[in-house]
Amino acid sequence: MIIGASIFLGAFLIVPFAGGFGMFMVAMVVMTIGEMFVWPAVPTIAAKLAPPGKAGQYQGLVNIAASVGRMIGPTLSGFVYDMFGITAVFGMLLLLATLALTLFVIMKDIRVTEKSS
Repeated sequence: MIIGASIFLGAFLIVPFAGGFGMFMVAMVVMTIGEMFVWPAVPTIAAKLAPPGKAGQYQGLVNIAASVGRMIGPTLSGFVYDMFGITAVFGMLLLLATLALTLFVIMKDIRVTEKSS
């Protein structure tokens, strides 16, 4: 997940400097590669963190959270774009992607510490 989130973050670093369609296409390919690393792992992590017999419920909650994000994300980005411009939208995306990457790293460190205890 950390590798995927890093690649995903890289896509958001490419887009602001894209001068034409070709660079946007490169950014989308990079983003898709990052998604291929992250999204299959999310339900697996939810299942591993779930108490016995609750794996399905936890995976359902993860999917609900993803759907809510897909619903709120474009609307929130549209409001930010209207009020502050595209630079603020990219800043928000970079901040959120960095936050996700940071949380993945923290979670990895917590899981490693728990296993060694």
